[in-house]
Amino acid sequence: MEKSQKEILIRLLKPWAGISTWHTSHSLDLERFNNVVDNIYSELGGDILRSDLKEALTAVVSATPETLDGAQPESVIDRFTDQAIGILKYLDQNGTR
Repeated sequence: MEKSQKEILIRLLKPWAGISTWHTSHSLDLERFNNVVDNIYSELGGDILRSDLKEALTAVVSATPETLDGAQPESVIDRFTDQAIGILKYLDQNGTR
């Protein structure tokens, strides 16, 4: 049975968004974010719908609500979704693989 794109995105997002500091600008968090985006591109390519990525990121964050600890979840999720989509589109358009 093949996994859906959402299931794959959730699996790929967990090593970054499942960590309590995922949304900070700490260098390790940014490194994990970049690794996750690279892994998404490697497994699924760059043609990911923003709504699908946001839904998957929301699912991961909702499963570990302590990760946002007082931050505005919607705006943080939107910001990182937009960053990831921008990187994925860049990678897709520039054929880096």
